[in-house]
Amino acid sequence: LEKNFASDPADPVAMQATDGYSASTTVDEFMKHYITMEGDSAPLLVGPDLTGELSVKFLQYLKTANESICFVADTLDVEKVFSDLGMVEADTYKFVASDGFSVDVSADDIADCTLKKVDNAVNAAIPELTGGDLKELLYIEVVQ
Repeated sequence: LEKNFASDPADPVAMQATDGYSASTTVDEFMKHYITMEGDSAPLLVGPDLTGELSVKFLQYLKTANESICFVADTLDVEKVFSDLGMVEADTYKFVASDGFSVDVSADDIADCTLKKVDNAVNAAIPELTGGDLKELLYIEVVQ
């Protein structure tokens, strides 16, 4: 799990499933387990000695005190993701792809952006981006 965080995760770790179920735990407890993308209930948290309340299936969001990870099953409105995760309010956000390509999007245009699962990647549909979607979205950050 550690390789999926930009910085060391900080307590608490909150998880939310697509059906609204949520659970939270400490970073130490969370790091004893892993997320699998395989199986009928994926993505889900699994691992040895996993308590029942932490058995989160169909995981949609994972949030620590300083970072969030979003799992996209089909499509998600970026505005909803920001609202659900309590994204920091800013004038501009940077969408960054796995190849380093990035595009800045104003806060006023976030409502028009969507995340779409395509094969094993997440693409971002951004109206200002000519030539198609931003391929293989890696993260979204606040432009300082």
